[in-house]
Amino acid sequence: MRHFNRTVIAKVCHCSAKNLLLNIRFLWVWLFLFVSSTAFARADFQSWVDQFAIAWMKTTPSLSSRVEFLPPEIQHQMDRQLTSFSAEAAESRARLAQQGLQQLGTFRLSDLTAEQQITARIIQFELSSVLENAKYAALKYPFEQMSGAHLMVVETLTRFHPIRHKTDVDNYIARLRLVAPVSTRLLPWPKRWSNKDFECPEPLPKPLSRS
Repeated sequence: MRHFNRTVIAKVCHCSAKNLLLNIRFLWVWLFLFVSSTAFARADFQSWVDQFAIAWMKTTPSLSSRVEFLPPEIQHQMDRQLTSFSAEAAESRARLAQQGLQQLGTFRLSDLTAEQQITARIIQFELSSVLENAKYAALKYPFEQMSGAHLMVVETLTRFHPIRHKTDVDNYIARLRLVAPVSTRLLPWPKRWSNKDFECPEPLPKPLSRS
């Protein structure tokens, strides 16, 4: 009887040890898959951020010259352009913002690092703001005192465009040729406003406009 009990206990212990070993192996496999999936998610997120930043900068060439983080071949092309302030360009940026928010929604914050989570929230806020502002694009003044398109064009050419070598000079000349077309596209905006349910401001009196 004692021999039988020892045999049963030995088999139970053997099975328990075997099950414990299997559980440990399962735990290691689960941890490996979890860490791998999290690492892949973080790498995918960073890759998406880099690609989306390039796509966004392509819609704002003037800003790209100010920050200068694009690959050299793309930056060279952006330095030959001016940001368009047309209604069509605003709609295009809004569509890109909507696309960016949809892609951002595919990432789980819990899979990202603390820094990446902050980045994700900032991107979400900025793109949501672009979409919200797009609803009132028709109400935006094309020429205003502090941040009008006419000031942004001048600042791009006088403050932010780099002049380091001959290519920069060629790009500057290419940009100068775009000033008139970009500015001319802003002129029809008051006509669009006249079709809305509000009145446009009257032009300044001539004596006042000279002062």
